Amino acid sequence: VANTIRTYPVSSELYQKVASCAKKHAVTKFQVFFAAASMTVGQYCGSEDVVLGIPKNIRDEKTRNTVGMFVNMLPVRSKPVQEKSVSEYLKEISDSVKEAASHSDCSFEMMVEALCTEKDSSHHPIFDVSLNMLNMKSHHVVGDIEMKMTIDQQVLGTDLQIYIEHGESDSKVMIQYSSELFDQMVIDNFAEQFFSVLEKITEEADLTIRQALELPEAQKQVLAQFNETEQDYEKTDIVT
Repeated sequence: VANTIRTYPVSSELYQKVASCAKKHAVTKFQVFFAAASMTVGQYCGSEDVVLGIPKNIRDEKTRNTVGMFVNMLPVRSKPVQEKSVSEYLKEISDSVKEAASHSDCSFEMMVEALCTEKDSSHHPIFDVSLNMLNMKSHHVVGDIEMKMTIDQQVLGTDLQIYIEHGESDSKVMIQYSSELFDQMVIDNFAEQFFSVLEKITEEADLTIRQALELPEAQKQVLAQFNETEQDYEKTDIVT
């Protein structure tokens, strides 16, 4: 389960790029973040078939005034094929998220029963990574009472939980992960790749997914240093 959290700031310039990209392609900001996250997860898993979980508010007219949490977790399948264009992929993501939302009244228990023939309590039955975007005010004032909203760390059933939090003054990405599965360095590298993908797809949608997933410069340098195996050696005559 995810029990450790890392937080990364999102610059106002990058968030504005995401908003502009969403408007240009007639998708939501959440769907742009979803595209970048699914591409990065696919790259790390070596797969072009990725399923991420997303929360969906299922409160309706009947439950509008009922106290409680009416949220269903929905699996969204995406296929970040490397030769596909980013613009095409954004359209696919938009359609997939809408399709999943149209079935939000399907209970999670029903999905597990239908999809999981073998149950294993050591991991989530349908997806291992989930994504959530929170647009929230950090402060609320009611009369003389001032309330500050915070997100407490929770023990979750997935191995990796990605939060995008957009507040009044700043934005950030929080990655909650299982420390039994991932080292902190792996999560930091994952976040660096995620931000690199986000920058590229919001600047040039004509890129292919392969181009958008090119390693960040810092990781290229680490890889180059790792592969530097040339060494000087004493040159002598060969005796046969």
